[in-house]
Amino acid sequence: RERLGGLECVALDADHQYLDSDTVRRVHEAGYRVLCYTPNEPERIAMLAGWDVDGIITDAVDHVPADSLPPPLPLA
Repeated sequence: RERLGGLECVALDADHQYLDSDTVRRVHEAGYRVLCYTPNEPERIAMLAGWDVDGIITDAVDHVPADSLPPPLPLA
C-alpha cells in the first residue's frame, strides 16, 4: 500500500502467479485497480476474473472463452 501510494500508482500490475483472492480484495479496498500478466490457462483466467481482477494480459486470447474474461474497463 505504501509503495503504491508513494509511486502515485493507480493500479497494481503483477505477475498472476503472485496474486490470490485476498491480495486482490485488499488492493481494491485500498482504492487501486489490479491488473495481471500472463496467465494462459483458461481455468486460471476464469479464477482471476472471479476475483474481480480489473485487467488480464494473456498470450492465449484465441484459446480463452470470452465469457471468462472480466468486462472491459471504461476509458478515463
